[in-house]
Amino acid sequence: MENTRFDLREAMDQFQGLCLMITPERNVPIDLITEARQTHKKIQDQLTKISGARQLLEGKYRQYYRRDHRREKEIMEIAFWPRVCT
Repeated sequence: MENTRFDLREAMDQFQGLCLMITPERNVPIDLITEARQTHKKIQDQLTKISGARQLLEGKYRQYYRRDHRREKEIMEIAFWPRVCT
């Protein structure tokens, strides 16, 4: 779950950079738009993996799982941000 969170953070940083370059006023190359879409898909895939891991931990391994509220908050913020940009 931590490795996936690290990958998610990297993809989010890349996506934020791409969003800053894409504006309606500018003529944006299609490659940049394609890269932004692929990065958005990568973020969604990482969020799906994290959600699956969390469900498994909360279900099958409940007695060993300790929630990290800072991590949960960070993941929720990342999950919300791409919706704002797109």
